[in-house]
Amino acid sequence: MLKKSLSVLMCFSLCLTASCSTTETSIPETALAETSAAVTSASETTAAATPAEAAEETWPDDRYIPFVSGHGFSLIEEGYGTEVTDQNAGTCWAHAAATSLESNCLLTTGETIDIEPDDIVHAAFGYVGVSDPDRDGFHAMMYSMYNVGGESDQILAGATNGLDDGFVLTDSYNYDGLTTEQMQEALRTNGAFTVGYQDISSDYFHVYGYTTLNNYGDWADHAVTVVGYDDDFPAYYFDPPAAMDGAWLIQNSFSERWGDGGYFWLSYDTGFCDPEGYSGCYDYSHVCFYDGANTGWIEGPGTVTLANIFEYEGELGAVGTYAAEPGQEVTVRIYDGELTDGELLAEVTEIFEYRGYHTIELDTPVEVSTFTVVAEYEGSAPVEGESCDSYMYNSYVRFAASSEPGQSYISLNGEWIDLSSDDIENRLGIDFLPNNACIKALFI
Repeated sequence: MLKKSLSVLMCFSLCLTASCSTTETSIPETALAETSAAVTSASETTAAATPAEAAEETWPDDRYIPFVSGHGFSLIEEGYGTEVTDQNAGTCWAHAAATSLESNCLLTTGETIDIEPDDIVHAAFGYVGVSDPDRDGFHAMMYSMYNVGGESDQILAGATNGLDDGFVLTDSYNYDGLTTEQMQEALRTNGAFTVGYQDISSDYFHVYGYTTLNNYGDWADHAVTVVGYDDDFPAYYFDPPAAMDGAWLIQNSFSERWGDGGYFWLSYDTGFCDPEGYSGCYDYSHVCFYDGANTGWIEGPGTVTLANIFEYEGELGAVGTYAAEPGQEVTVRIYDGELTDGELLAEVTEIFEYRGYHTIELDTPVEVSTFTVVAEYEGSAPVEGESCDSYMYNSYVRFAASSEPGQSYISLNGEWIDLSSDDIENRLGIDFLPNNACIKALFI
C-alpha cells in the first residue's frame, strides 16, 4: 500500500550528474530528411545565400548582444536580465539557482535582489568550519562542499530554511516532462530556470559571433540558466546541424569573459536534465522545521495525512511542503496545542501547478506558541527518508536523517502514529525507515 521513492541523486565533477531527457526528442524521420535536404539545398545556393551573409543582413552589428527573432523571447531584452556570475570550483548549481531566484523576483515584483551563491552552498552542506555529523541534511565528506556539486535536492534542503541575509526560498517549479512550448510559457511567467546538460568543451564553437552548442549526451555534469529562446535559430548554425530550428538562450556562470558575454545558444535538439525554476522572498523572519530534505514519499491509496508539532511563539504566516506531481491537492490545518485536540486556527487548500516545494500562505496570520501543522495530501506525502551515502567520482556525500519522539506523526486508521516509533516500517507497510515529515512553519 505504501512505498518509498528515494531521490538523493548527487552530482560531482563541475556540477550535477543525472540522466537526461530532450525537450523535443521525437523527431519524425520525414522531418529529419526535410531538414537535411534544406541544409544541402542551402549549401548549394549562390554565395549571397550562405548562412554567413544571411547573418550579416539580419543580425545586429554587435553580435555579442543576445539575438532573438520575432519568434522568440529574451529576459535580457525585456529588461529582466541579471548579472552574469563567475563560479568558484563546482558551484554552478548554486549560481544557476541564484540567477533563477533573482530573475523571478525581478520579473514578478520589479525588485532587484542579490543572492549570494555561496550562501546556497552553505545552507545545503553546512557552514565553513562547522563539523556536525549529527546535523540532519547533506554533508560533503571527502572534498570541499564547493567541489562536490549539487542539484535541486540540495538547493531546496537548505534555501527553504533561509539564507544568511534573511532570504527564504518559497517555491520551486519542476518542468520535467513539459513540452518546449510549455517551458517557454513558464519562462515568460516565472523567469529563468535551471537545467543540467553535458559540458564538453570540444563541442563549443563560435558561428558568426555566437557560441552555440549541439550534442546528444544522455548525462549531465554542468548546470546553467535558461533566459530566453528563439524558435527561428537556424539548425545549420550548429555543428553537426541540429534536427530542427530553434535554440535556448543560456546564461552561464563562467563570467562575462566566457562565450558571448557569458551567454550561449543551446539547440532545442540537445538533451538537458532537471529543468527547474525557483522563487523566494524576504517576507519571513523564522522557519520551523525538523527534516533535512525530502528524500522519501509515503503513498496512499487515497489521502495521506502528516503532522508536525512545533513550539515557537510568534505570528505564523505560511506553511511549506512538497508536491509529488502537478495538480496535487494539499490541505493544511493549523491547530492550537498538540495534534488535533486544540482549536482549529486556520485551514487552507491548494492545488499545485508544478511538482516541487511550495509555500501555502494562510488567509490570515495566526498567533501561536505550541501548535500543530496538519497536512493532508491527495496521493503521496513527503518525508525525510533514511540516512545514506552517495559515491561518485571519488567523492562521498552523506545524507543524515533522524527524528525524535513528539515531532512528526502520520494518521493511520484514525490514529496518530509517531514517525519515530519502533517498527514504524512494518506498521505502515513500507520498505524504508521514515523520519520527520517534510512540513515547515514560516513566521512573518
